[in-house]
Amino acid sequence: MGLTTLRASYGIFYDRIFDNVLGNARNSPPFVVPVTTAGIPFGSSVAAPDPFNTDLPIGPTTVNPNLVFPRTQRWTVSLQRQLEKNSVLEIAYVGSKASNLVRTIQPNFGGGFPAPFRPANIDFPTQPAITLDNFRPRVLATFSTRDSSASSNYQALQVSVKRRFAAGLAAQFSYTWAHAIDDGSGEIVTGAPLASVSNLLPARNANGTIPVPTLAIINQVRAGRNLPAFTQEADAARYFIQNFAGGPQYEAERGNADFDLRHAAIINFMYELPFGKGQHGIGGWLIGGWQTNGILRFQTGQAFSLIAGVDVNGNGVVNDRASLLSGELGKVLNPGFGKNGSRQYLVNGSGATLGVSRTPDVIGSMLNRNVLFSPGVANVDFSIFKNSKFTMMGREGLNVQFRAEAFNLFNHTNFGSPNALVTSPAFGTIQSTTVPGRQVQLGLKLVF
Repeated sequence: MGLTTLRASYGIFYDRIFDNVLGNARNSPPFVVPVTTAGIPFGSSVAAPDPFNTDLPIGPTTVNPNLVFPRTQRWTVSLQRQLEKNSVLEIAYVGSKASNLVRTIQPNFGGGFPAPFRPANIDFPTQPAITLDNFRPRVLATFSTRDSSASSNYQALQVSVKRRFAAGLAAQFSYTWAHAIDDGSGEIVTGAPLASVSNLLPARNANGTIPVPTLAIINQVRAGRNLPAFTQEADAARYFIQNFAGGPQYEAERGNADFDLRHAAIINFMYELPFGKGQHGIGGWLIGGWQTNGILRFQTGQAFSLIAGVDVNGNGVVNDRASLLSGELGKVLNPGFGKNGSRQYLVNGSGATLGVSRTPDVIGSMLNRNVLFSPGVANVDFSIFKNSKFTMMGREGLNVQFRAEAFNLFNHTNFGSPNALVTSPAFGTIQSTTVPGRQVQLGLKLVF
């Protein structure tokens, strides 16, 4: 057992809360009033917007008063085995589970929701009078509320073989299989459907989406129930909140993390060529002192979500995910991608059809977050060094190093993520790369 080592660890860690999470709340009325002027002097002449009497919707950044510090549990188990005197094999299992992660929710619906129907604006005239001690804007828009309700899970298998420098060679191979899952990959993220409030209206637009409420829509719903029509928008808004404003659907946000990297393999090496050792003169200088280095990287692509391009669930945010209406999701991937220069990575309607969910009030009926992955990365960086040792002014150990370095040696195209907006004419095409084209640089370095 002298050649084998077993290690294990477990720890609980608490993280600080990102400064902007709290700092952004300082820029909300009444602490800060946004003012736009056109040559008007500052001072008493600046009168609008006045948060005490303006009817303009004001959208504050708020913080859940029950916000708590994020908590992470981490554990590892590894087995290390010496293969020979200079090489070690290590296999490890790494896991973590985090809770109380901070994310942003919108409990007053999204930016496109009509102000009179927002929960915070219902029956506002009957609330206590607004004073300096009892302040609130007359009309509230979207709340960006920092909340510590997100969680994550990470599991990984790690394998590595390391050879320390000996006989002119040092090398390392590392492979990781991992899966990162969460329901919020950042403190301030708006790229996923925000399910903190649900619009459960039983009406539908022509494209199958849920409409945002209006007086006309509410009266249409009431007519279907043989109820009299409202004449006042305030009555319709109250009816909407009492009957069709649902709770959060946070569980539908669980999916692959934005940074989920499923497979990654890295090889690096440094090799001193054995030529010219012990030889002197011009011949020994020409063929001796050469060194090669390389880094080879192969990994799967970045996770991305398929976006419907419309406000599917009528919550005022046009970032809802698409749904798989027919076929198998894997058939969205274009088998002809990369052939004859094709950049069409996804195809809709050929073996699989994407569109608006048939049950738009249920966010879980939409595709999961980050359900697909972009093309992977295959990259080789390579360099050749020429080390020339010499003595100058009686000082030994000086080395002039000539370096020829090539990044992305084979000029391989590593594609980025495709256009994932289903309604876009460019849907499925890739218009970016993740690694620049081949770059070659030459240099001289004095080592002393």
